[in-house]
Amino acid sequence: MYTIACTRQLLENSIRHELLIQCQNVKIIDNSRANSLTKCTNGNRILEVNALSNTALSDFYGGQLIVDATGRRSETVQWLEKIGFEKPPKLKINFWIGYATQK
Repeated sequence: MYTIACTRQLLENSIRHELLIQCQNVKIIDNSRANSLTKCTNGNRILEVNALSNTALSDFYGGQLIVDATGRRSETVQWLEKIGFEKPPKLKINFWIGYATQK
């Protein structure tokens, strides 16, 4: 087992860099805010995300895997309910990770 110490920003940038190198079909959309979801015609899966960019232009992005990396303020549950999906059950995971800081 390895332990690597780094800032969150370094970790996120490293993961993003590797993801874009390893997976040529992945698209990361910066400076945008998702504002709704669209489901496919048979209603069993999400088809695309509507996102508003910093330039106030709205666009739809589809994909086989759509990731919400918003965190605590995510509106995904409300969007899913709005288009007819059931509210997913809450799942709490304790990673047993400690955090320490030095003053």
